[in-house]
Amino acid sequence: MTQPNEMTNAELNEVLAVEVMGLAKLHHEGVLRYVEGREKYTSIVWNPAEDLNQAIECAEKLWAGGYPCVELMTERRFIEGNNIEWRAYVDNGCCRWWESINQSPARALSEAVLMAKRGD
Repeated sequence: MTQPNEMTNAELNEVLAVEVMGLAKLHHEGVLRYVEGREKYTSIVWNPAEDLNQAIECAEKLWAGGYPCVELMTERRFIEGNNIEWRAYVDNGCCRWWESINQSPARALSEAVLMAKRGD
């Protein structure tokens, strides 16, 4: 199984939609959409690997499923010429935790959420 930090954004987005959010894939007129019951996600582009709001939706879904701690913080402070790195941390409340570090806060959070969901 491919590790989240080795996935492309498109692969990570698809796996988050199916494994974390519980959405079904629907190909309609050449467009990939994600469906939950009767609600269709057609008006937005599903891209939690780049959209922090959507990454937070995934974290909230995980939190609602019993993961008591989800954090996102800067890993190192900004120094001129360097990019900020973000650290995402997910704890299941039973001495098990997962983390990811990335220059994109959405990507870091998406990776950590998927690792926790899979138990990697």
